[in-house]
Amino acid sequence: IWDIATSPTGSVIASASGDSTVKIWNVDGDLPLLSRETSNRVECEAASTLSGHKGDVYCLAYHAESPLVTSGGYDKTVKLWDTEKGMLVRSFNGHEASVTCATYTAQGNLIISGSKDSSVRFWDMVSGVMVNSLSCVGDVTSVDISSNGLFMLTASKGNSNRLWDLRKIVGGDSAKAVRLYKGHQNTATNFIRASFGPAASLVMSGSEDGYAYVWDRES
Repeated sequence: IWDIATSPTGSVIASASGDSTVKIWNVDGDLPLLSRETSNRVECEAASTLSGHKGDVYCLAYHAESPLVTSGGYDKTVKLWDTEKGMLVRSFNGHEASVTCATYTAQGNLIISGSKDSSVRFWDMVSGVMVNSLSCVGDVTSVDISSNGLFMLTASKGNSNRLWDLRKIVGGDSAKAVRLYKGHQNTATNFIRASFGPAASLVMSGSEDGYAYVWDRES
């Protein structure tokens, strides 16, 4: 299992796996089994299996206002699924290497994906068109959006986490990060993740040295 994502209601979990599938799990239905006092492992059946990727599925993101989930993986594609109907809605093609992370803009109309091709791309969910992109230094391992929807945090190989002002991104090499956070380690094959903290002033990141790092967002 490479990644999991939870629906807005918390009643459904999606899992991304090395078997090329996304599985949907009904937590409400399986919760009585999981809550029993037992030392034995409980086997739960997936509500549905979403097939379409070729190779490992590395990342998932649930939409905040609909039963849609986005996946990305080794086959360089981003896919949008309807979890209630169990069907593929759209595929987004354009990355030149594995897709490692995905999220949505605050408005919920764009998918943001990061890739080992060192790019972050913005996709219109309705048309499927790539509407913007930016170049990072090194493989992108995570993307996150601030609570106010104005900033994006990316983690990438080369030991750097970058803060971007989404109002200033014009795409390609012309876009510049407004902050750079260093001190942690992100160099090998691990998917090191970074995210905005519980307080709006904080940025957090994992690290290959086994520590979690916290920065003041403005310093």
